[in-house]
Amino acid sequence: MILKNNADLLAARLGAILVMVIVPMMIWAQEIGPPNPDPKPNPNPTQRWISPRNHQSEEQQLSAEWDCYDWACDQTDWDPYEAYFDLVDAGYAVALTREEMEEGLICLAWDGAVTGSVAGEILGDSETGAEIGTAIAIASRVIRSDYLNQHADPQARRTISGFERKLRTWDRKFAACLRPKGYRVSSP
Repeated sequence: MILKNNADLLAARLGAILVMVIVPMMIWAQEIGPPNPDPKPNPNPTQRWISPRNHQSEEQQLSAEWDCYDWACDQTDWDPYEAYFDLVDAGYAVALTREEMEEGLICLAWDGAVTGSVAGEILGDSETGAEIGTAIAIASRVIRSDYLNQHADPQARRTISGFERKLRTWDRKFAACLRPKGYRVSSP
């Protein structure tokens, strides 16, 4: 094949680049697949501390957590992630980062549990205090206090209070499901 001008030469070189570089990259991209845009949420959104009593494996524990997640959702007719996304859509909560989604609904729940536990100890009930502290920590991270402070919106307050109440109920069901399966479940 004889090239007649510089345009033909340029087209031939671009074709060679396409075959030698772009095509292998496209094949490689198909092999590894697209990035996961929707990370799978953590089955333990309130980050309770869970440990096996009967030497269960990590895979068994994760399976039990998902079973109990689904069971708690069925028992309460409520899913904490769906409800959270509704709060985000309504502007009452901040969107979770990818890492927060994978780690759990709230990463700050531990601080709330510790604070609540100390307060509960003073009042004579550290476990209840820890649960209340966890809920407060969850609410403080999730809820857009700037929105509530700027707009004393009764609907927002009712919606957020309803979320907090349902999350506490859901979380108790989640923990209650795991205990008979051979897991220690503590406040986060």
